[in-house]
Amino acid sequence: MLAQECHVIGYAGSKNGILELDIISNSNYSNEIPIGDSATSLFEVEVSDKILSVEEFMSIYRQNYNFTDFRLKLLESPAEGGELQSFIIKLKFVDGTSFETTTSSVRILK
Repeated sequence: MLAQECHVIGYAGSKNGILELDIISNSNYSNEIPIGDSATSLFEVEVSDKILSVEEFMSIYRQNYNFTDFRLKLLESPAEGGELQSFIIKLKFVDGTSFETTTSSVRILK
């Protein structure tokens, strides 16, 4: 997507901005975050050697972005360690394009 929407090929990044990043729990993560609830508050975003809150990430890259990947960093362990956890990641762009994926299940220990 980046290569097709560059201001100048490969220079300034995409003309499309990031509208929303949402992370949904596929398991009972805690009493506050049951199956199907938003778990976005549990994560930070690592992009271009910066650590940002999800809100900062969406604000900074609302107009355009010039990176090819980012990482989600979990901030806290689940209420009950040892249960398999997975998340649905939804990324929506300003032009209406959206992507969704489900993470692999992992066992997060306390």
